[in-house]
Amino acid sequence: MKNINTLGGALLIAISAAASAPLAVAAANANPPAAPPPTASVPVIPHTDTLAGMFRDGKLLLHLRLRYENADDDARREAVDVGTLRTALGFRTASFHGLFGMAEVEDVLAAGTYDDGGANRRMAPRYSAVVDPEGMELNQAYVGIDAIPHTVIQAGRQLILDRDAPFHRFVGNVLWRQNWQTYDAVGVFNNSLPDTAVRFWYTWNINRIFGEGNPTRGFDDEGLNGYLGNVVYTGLPFGRLELYAYLLDFERSVVPAIRSFYPSTQTYGARFDGKFALNPKFDVLYIAEGAWQGDFSHNPTGNIDQPFLWGMLGGSYKVGGIVQSVTMKASVEFLGGDGGANRFTTPLATGHAFQGWADRFLNTPGDGIEDVYLTFQAVVLGANFMIEHHWFDADNGGYGYGHELDVQLTKTFLTKYTAGIKYADYDADQNARNIARNSGSGQAFDLRKVWVWLEYRY
Repeated sequence: MKNINTLGGALLIAISAAASAPLAVAAANANPPAAPPPTASVPVIPHTDTLAGMFRDGKLLLHLRLRYENADDDARREAVDVGTLRTALGFRTASFHGLFGMAEVEDVLAAGTYDDGGANRRMAPRYSAVVDPEGMELNQAYVGIDAIPHTVIQAGRQLILDRDAPFHRFVGNVLWRQNWQTYDAVGVFNNSLPDTAVRFWYTWNINRIFGEGNPTRGFDDEGLNGYLGNVVYTGLPFGRLELYAYLLDFERSVVPAIRSFYPSTQTYGARFDGKFALNPKFDVLYIAEGAWQGDFSHNPTGNIDQPFLWGMLGGSYKVGGIVQSVTMKASVEFLGGDGGANRFTTPLATGHAFQGWADRFLNTPGDGIEDVYLTFQAVVLGANFMIEHHWFDADNGGYGYGHELDVQLTKTFLTKYTAGIKYADYDADQNARNIARNSGSGQAFDLRKVWVWLEYRY
């Protein structure tokens, strides 16, 4: 579909299904549960005794999302109204003598004149950005083996998810955007040890959200040698322990300025998260996580040596009646930075889930970031309401970036449908240092976004 400038403030409604992942994936706009469920190690694949049964007992996968988005960026000359439709159609076979396969095609259609991060990026900086380029791609295509007990091996184009959706802090599919991020990789999933999920991937290419045909160097698909390891232990009484190591060796040894946030790095960390039931109605929620990042292999930016910290404390109360539950949380997330290339980065993450939905901080600023935020969630008549407020400050220099208000309301109905409305308002701090250091990257400018959608999943 050609871009047309006819939407104005028209409402598009949207449809989505996130069943195509090898691991269970929740909808990107769904509120998280009170405490995260155990991450599955081994995909569950039905078995069959006949070749015909591979297809008879397989699963059709359909993902549709039609969405209206308004973006009003004070760093750009014009606000935009954009309608996009994502359609993903795939099929995963059953396992025949330990062999199975999966293929999925993804298509994005759009209406509106805007900077889409792809072919229309040439229009920047005139139009506010909505990074949903049009196009059709092979989203996933892999073969798998599950003949080894407690083990599944998958080779080909696939999703790689480090955690439960949408909180992919280090490796994810950026499922909020219409063109999902996938990986050409070999993955090994094992749960031979009690209460333990072991996952390892080697990936040689990232199929990024900007589209395979992106004309801008650094926004096209990205070659790398990526070694991704993650172990989750769920046998503890009050939560789960996660250990991880992510080694990213990007092919390009000279990093263009437009992608200076993509240096090769090695990251090692640990996380403990869970809940403790004080009584049948009230749970205490908590997260404690720390990681270190250093430079790795062909890193052209010099020495990287930065910490990452994430802490959360909250509570969830089961009210009953019209109001099913109420949850409140206080969190702080810290990504170090010393004013230049030496900063903690997460280039493969689902960045939309962190540092505010306006996406001002998808890439860590050179001065690092300290994000302090409060979250309120309520389930009323089956509808999920969420409001969050962030206060952003720099690690280097201690000045303020700004603050952001995020609000969301979603409702699932008829099992497979979800409707939602979402608002993000980033208010930049106009202190002299923020203006001087961050006008080029956007943190010194206000940004407002609105989404309305309807989802369907099969």
